[in-house]
Amino acid sequence: LRTAVAIANDHADAALVAGDLTRDGHPAEFDAVDDALDGLAVPWRALPGNHDVPKAFDDHASPSVERFADRYGPLPFAWPVGDVTLLGVDTATSGDDSRETDTVSTAGPADLRETWGGRVGPAQRAWLAERLAACDRPVVALHHPAAGLPDCPDGPRWRNFRLYDDEAVAALLGEHDAPLVLSAHQHVPALVDH
Repeated sequence: LRTAVAIANDHADAALVAGDLTRDGHPAEFDAVDDALDGLAVPWRALPGNHDVPKAFDDHASPSVERFADRYGPLPFAWPVGDVTLLGVDTATSGDDSRETDTVSTAGPADLRETWGGRVGPAQRAWLAERLAACDRPVVALHHPAAGLPDCPDGPRWRNFRLYDDEAVAALLGEHDAPLVLSAHQHVPALVDH
């Protein structure tokens, strides 16, 4: 992370940390992340990843997504960066209580604390639709990929822990012709062209 901070300081106008700031959301890990990010001289924003939010199987108390937002900025966010507007959406916790009312997608568990998967959810999809309609040059950022990654030579392992409402999100992005969507989660470099 310190190397990434140094590179961003030397070569970037802004930085996005697209989630998984920590290994498993332990409070001491957030302190270490904060120490490294203190050296970031360019403006930056962060999204929570599945490793940064409370999980039912953790043996420690991870900060809530509200505490994450207090620490690293509002969620979701529309952030002007040069000629583009970065639209950041929380997929690590969104939809935990909205699956019952989400008629578009009911795939996946009702509570994201039980899985590494994610969901944008109906409220953030509505927020994203409004922002995409209003932005000339949007860049969408989310932790979980909005599209499936290409299969690996040894099988389709990147389909694990997916974005449960990926079809609804992909349709929304296509409807608004979103030119670029950034994600993290799978920890591998990949490009999907739609």
